[in-house]
Amino acid sequence: MNIEDVEKNNRVSCYLKDYFAENNISQKEIQDALNVSQQYVSGFINGKRSIGKRLAEKLSSLYGIDKAFLLTGEFSKIIQKEPTNLDIKNLPHDKQMEILHNDLLELKKENEELKDMVDSLTLKIEISLAPILRHFKLKEDSKDKQRDKSSIN
Repeated sequence: MNIEDVEKNNRVSCYLKDYFAENNISQKEIQDALNVSQQYVSGFINGKRSIGKRLAEKLSSLYGIDKAFLLTGEFSKIIQKEPTNLDIKNLPHDKQMEILHNDLLELKKENEELKDMVDSLTLKIEISLAPILRHFKLKEDSKDKQRDKSSIN
């Protein structure tokens, strides 16, 4: 295992330990839910074993932990599972409104980020294509001039 994998495993391990402790989920419960050995569970929780795609998918579906985070160890990608629509319906009205408000704010933020990305990409495309468009415009202009000269004669 290279140093990057060790660092990634350590970040994921620290997060998983905290997550499972905060949610009172034991290694035995994880073992039973995944239908794997205790050593296997201990290995990825303690950072001794990397988390592959299948395990990341299972942990994501069972516990709402972002699959991309489990695979990359990038903290910016941590997303905890929000209550489903059925869960929200059973919450008090104030809590429902808080969840919906937070979702709306997050969507607005994501929308702004996407707009910025589109604007940036559009500018890069325009800059990249400018010489090509200029080339074709010059060719078109010279053809127009030749047509004009031939129509005059």
